[in-house]
Amino acid sequence: MNVFKDLGYLNTCLLSPDVQEFEPIAEDILTDEDLLDLFRIIKQVLRKTPTPEKLARLFYCLCYALSDHIKFIKPAHEDRIIFCDEASDIYCVRLPASASCCQDESNLQRWLDSSSSVASAASPGYNMLLQTTYRPSFRPAYTTLPHNFGTSFSSHSTLSATDFVTCGQQTDIVVEPQQRGFYYQGDRINREPALLQRYAEQGILTQASLLRKRKRHSTDSIQENAPIKKPKIPHRHGDFESRRDDIINRLRMISFKDLEQKASRMPQPFTFAIEQTYIAPVDPFITDEQRKKLLQPALRILTDHSNKKPHLDNGMNQNGIYYNIDYFQLYLAFEQFQRIFAILFPKEVIPISKDNKDHDRNANMKAYRPWIEPLLTDSNWAGFRRNIVVGERMMQLAKSVGQGVLLITKELSGSKLHLTFTNSEWDEFINGLNSGRWDATIDWSKVPNVDQLQRQQQQDCCSSLLVTELREKFATPYWFEPDGTLVSTNHRKHVTVATQQQRVNLSSF
Repeated sequence: MNVFKDLGYLNTCLLSPDVQEFEPIAEDILTDEDLLDLFRIIKQVLRKTPTPEKLARLFYCLCYALSDHIKFIKPAHEDRIIFCDEASDIYCVRLPASASCCQDESNLQRWLDSSSSVASAASPGYNMLLQTTYRPSFRPAYTTLPHNFGTSFSSHSTLSATDFVTCGQQTDIVVEPQQRGFYYQGDRINREPALLQRYAEQGILTQASLLRKRKRHSTDSIQENAPIKKPKIPHRHGDFESRRDDIINRLRMISFKDLEQKASRMPQPFTFAIEQTYIAPVDPFITDEQRKKLLQPALRILTDHSNKKPHLDNGMNQNGIYYNIDYFQLYLAFEQFQRIFAILFPKEVIPISKDNKDHDRNANMKAYRPWIEPLLTDSNWAGFRRNIVVGERMMQLAKSVGQGVLLITKELSGSKLHLTFTNSEWDEFINGLNSGRWDATIDWSKVPNVDQLQRQQQQDCCSSLLVTELREKFATPYWFEPDGTLVSTNHRKHVTVATQQQRVNLSSF
């Protein structure tokens, strides 16, 4: 079946091999507000464990939204989609590897065999369905059907192919679906409840059926309309050892090549350095107003970072897209604020001791709060403190294994570290990582270059073989200059070659 045979304006075939290929990644979603909103809506649908029918509606909605302006096709067994725009230019987008149905030739042959057997066994009704040009309307006409028609209609929604074709040929009347959609008919929105009007005007599918919007009758089935909620597994589910091993595995699974790709997608010019402010030694006899004035630059820098998008409201939960560099910068700004605050108001803060760290930190936060909280927008003090903890953990991890961890966008985040460990558990994790306690959790016999790692560990005087392994890819010289700017590709190659040569020389002794 040639689905493009009626497209007169399409002068080129979508299967043409000469196409321009795009390879978007997660950061592209992150930097586009519209795509990020779409991403969240799709994730919201998937979190409710949708049925196959609901997934079919999701695919239909996406295709319908593209309308007649964008034509596309996904060749079987490939991880790409080919599409053309209104100018009939052909393009290709590379999908995540998981989008491909098969990865080797044996799977490909099974698909071909399966497809041929299905085609030969197709019924006449199925062939009629493929040949029909019936297209159900997604913009339903407003009908005067009985109020309970949706219930009876849904119970007979499974039609045979012949019935479906006959229905399409006999009538153009389309009943209102159970799920509300976009509102294109005049005065339609005004007949809806006020809250639903607001969602409709924003173009959002409310996912609320007519049956649930009207008052429930005693004859309605409670089970029929009850949404199926996907059980949530807490981040701190399981014992400390299992959560510790999960974080270690996430760090070890990321490859140097993955980090190179992430670095190539960073905006140019880029630096994670923040605006610096300094004060000279303070005269102990200056007035409070003068102290406030001297504190303002550091306070402004801190609140500017805390009011950025990742830190607003529930900014930590970004549906799989994380802001590790933003949290790192926030903590840099917080450290700068702490240092200057201690110079200007030494009697209001106390040094943080190792034995009573949480108590001392809470006491200092009480001193900071009157200064910071009034300047927070779309956030609150609890959210600010949480984000500071996230940034602190990213800072500590970067000091241990290298600043390459800041490039991670999906595999691991500071928010994941915050949600996985309590404060005491995090101290145990990072101290165990640096001291080498977690080396025993890894089967080093399966690591091909373990001898080389052990020699490198001795040369670096590092206590942990695991940290030595992680530094092989996360080490700061590969990714960032001392001023926070990105290392160029050529310079990274030079550093890599020099490091490899150093290891060769080391192994010769």
